[in-house]
Amino acid sequence: MESSVFIRAVLLLFLFGRRVGGELTVPGFDYKVYAREGDINIGYLIHVYRYSSSDFCSDSFRPTGAQNTEIAGFMTDRINADDALLPNISLGFVVFDDCQKDLTALADSVYFVGSGGPSPQSPDSKHRPVAGVVGPIYSRQSVMVSSFLGLFDVPVLSPLSTSDELSDKSRFPYFMRLVPPDSFQAVAIVDVIEFFGWSYVSLLYSEGSFGENAAKHVERLTRSHGVCLAVSKRLAADYDQAEIDRIVLGIRANQHAPVVIFFLETNDIARLFRSVMKYNLTTHFLWISGDSLPSVEGLDVEEAVVGALYLTHPNGVVPGFQEYMKGLSWKGSPNPWRPLIFEDFYHCSWKSPVSGGQQRSCAIYDTLEEAINVTWTVPALFADGFLVYAKALHSLIADNCPHLFLKGDTPRNFSACVTGQRLIRYMKNVSLDGYSDHITFDSKGDMHGKLLIRQLRGSIREGFYHRTVGEWDRTTASLFLNLTELDWGPTKNMARMMTESICSSPCRIGQYYQKKEVPCCWECITCRNNEITVGNRTDCEPCPNFTWPDNKTRTNCEPIMPHYMKSTDVIGISLLAVEILGVLMSAGIIVVYIIKHNSRLIKATNRELSILIITGCMLASFVAVFFTTFPDDVSCLIRQSGFHFVVCILYSPLLAKTTRVYRIFTAGKKGICRPRFISNQAQFVFTFVMILIQVSRTSAGSRVQLHQSCEVPQKAHLNSHPFWFVFQVLLLVLLENLYPTISIRLMPFPYEPYVEITCSLNLESFIPPLSYNLVLIFVCAIFGFLTKSLPENFNDSRYIFVSISTTLFMWSVFLPTYFTTLRSDHKAALLSICLLLNSYITMLCQFFPKVYAVFYVNEESLTFNVAATSTVVRVQPSTVSDGIM
Repeated sequence: MESSVFIRAVLLLFLFGRRVGGELTVPGFDYKVYAREGDINIGYLIHVYRYSSSDFCSDSFRPTGAQNTEIAGFMTDRINADDALLPNISLGFVVFDDCQKDLTALADSVYFVGSGGPSPQSPDSKHRPVAGVVGPIYSRQSVMVSSFLGLFDVPVLSPLSTSDELSDKSRFPYFMRLVPPDSFQAVAIVDVIEFFGWSYVSLLYSEGSFGENAAKHVERLTRSHGVCLAVSKRLAADYDQAEIDRIVLGIRANQHAPVVIFFLETNDIARLFRSVMKYNLTTHFLWISGDSLPSVEGLDVEEAVVGALYLTHPNGVVPGFQEYMKGLSWKGSPNPWRPLIFEDFYHCSWKSPVSGGQQRSCAIYDTLEEAINVTWTVPALFADGFLVYAKALHSLIADNCPHLFLKGDTPRNFSACVTGQRLIRYMKNVSLDGYSDHITFDSKGDMHGKLLIRQLRGSIREGFYHRTVGEWDRTTASLFLNLTELDWGPTKNMARMMTESICSSPCRIGQYYQKKEVPCCWECITCRNNEITVGNRTDCEPCPNFTWPDNKTRTNCEPIMPHYMKSTDVIGISLLAVEILGVLMSAGIIVVYIIKHNSRLIKATNRELSILIITGCMLASFVAVFFTTFPDDVSCLIRQSGFHFVVCILYSPLLAKTTRVYRIFTAGKKGICRPRFISNQAQFVFTFVMILIQVSRTSAGSRVQLHQSCEVPQKAHLNSHPFWFVFQVLLLVLLENLYPTISIRLMPFPYEPYVEITCSLNLESFIPPLSYNLVLIFVCAIFGFLTKSLPENFNDSRYIFVSISTTLFMWSVFLPTYFTTLRSDHKAALLSICLLLNSYITMLCQFFPKVYAVFYVNEESLTFNVAATSTVVRVQPSTVSDGIM
């Protein structure tokens, strides 16, 4: 910025220091002008010839630029023909070619002001003072021109200059424009980037106010919108092609940022895209630009820019302009650039002879009527510039010096009325419907309005063209894109660009962002199964017990529905059916025993103990029901206490029976002395004591003093029974208070969403009664084994041995399975099955044969022998179902 100010100051000193014939001139400047004098003149700066780095102009011309010079004559004719606009006042124009170069535009501006000589303006003077200037197009030229003409209070109205620098009214008080400034273009571009979800892009811009100011706004907006710049490079004017190549390869190295924004001057655009084509990268980048992209026309680099999106300003049709152009003749034309139009339209030459040579002479054409397949300019913005001046001048004169509208013999002094200060104020208040859009200005002289979003399409074979695909409204800051109009070209891999113009892909649900140096770059770290993302997805945090992350966002912990074995489950229904069947079977056996209680076979089986055992079978099925119900505190107490007591009720009487058989058998071998405590009453008391002590290994009544004689006592002396009963009760109460059986929630697998409601299992309260029951079963097994080979009279012991052996095997499988099972519903099912198996094994092995014998064996065929201590039951001739019970 400081260097451009310094250059302008040096140039001004240099220009003012050279005078020819008393007039200020620019040495070496090829003076060309198209002018028509009027009462008030409007200057017009347009580029016909292209930029030259070594001279004021090059030898290459822009065909549409030559056409644009004619808009001055067309518009002044139309305005002068309108009686309602500047009546009796003729509007003139002065046209210069700025050659797309800021120094050339500054040299042109010298001739828009007075000669600077000591005498009044001479008719032959090259200087043609104007009330205001339409143009130039480029911001760099406008900075130069407005800085210079502002010294002479000459307004400058640019059709297309967009640099925000020009909105600084302390430096450019006489500058206005027919387009919004770059700051709004930057907003629109960032809105487009956000629309497509791109967050990682590159930025290229030219040295100077146009590129640098636009880039500054883009960098600020991308930061505030969370978009990162992979590369941000300035293309200096003195960069050679090798440096441009390095920049292209640099942005190519960022594989995740194929979208490139650029704000470049025409010369930089040519150098950039030649390098892109050189390295065959025409399909790698997607370009987004401000209003400078159309300047690629004629540079032979359009192939590298196909699919690019760019912003432009509404530019409508000027009615009647093409007809006006077709009627123009080159003969006697005051426009020095009109012959160029003939060359372009007819592809002819002014240097070739009429006959001979390979090109026709343009002299054979009088007008442009016969031209076909030509490219017409769209000069609506330039035409609007003349309309703004005409409207502002009309209002100014009407308010301050309306007498100038009256034509008389008295000379009218327009310069005294139309001053730069007045004119710029009236121009800012203009409101009219122009050819491009409705025209209004803000306090800085920047036009309100819309920005069109266009796309470059086509191919070398079919030609290139531009299509409008959306718009951005400055007033509402709203973006509209018609996606059906977008066409990225057949060779563009836009599926990749649309989804991957980002440094890092968005993290999935359940992942958090681990930031890198560039804000838009991160790594996605997956949280554990039981963790949610916190801190705006910057960390993970485990959910509290019994909760689990929600499936949709994994940012909230939700309660887990607890699981337990239900009676409605398949297993629960199956167990319930078996439990009911077990109750019915045991109840049926009890009924048989009650009905047939006088049967000699039933009497011989110790009815009291048998009914107690079958009652245990019934209780086993009943307690098993509670393992398929909801595990509340009551059911938990019944489960644990009932399990141990039911097993004890099953095997305490059985132990009494097996020990009785064994004692009788061993006593018979030694003599005829009858063993003590083998009566039914004694056996029942012995069983009752074993049930009461449950966890004690000391058999009640073991300290009873037995007589040495063979006399059988009538009653057992059980003086210690009350003591053991009180001890058992106190022990149970103590265990239940120390280790209460209650319903609890468990989450056995921390990394699985599984919660169960179960009964608390304390080994301290579970192992002692379980151990006691195991001792009962094991002792029963021992006595069953010892009595399995008794003589035929005692063959019922074989059924007991089979029952106990099967039970012992079942428990050997059950215990490891139970303690290695992790899920509580499986443990509940195992305990229920264990009880049912104990019940069914006991009924099948011990009671079903007796029930069968009661109904299907004739008691008359039975022989009962009383031998000392036993009752012998025989079935004739071969079926035997007797034994001591």
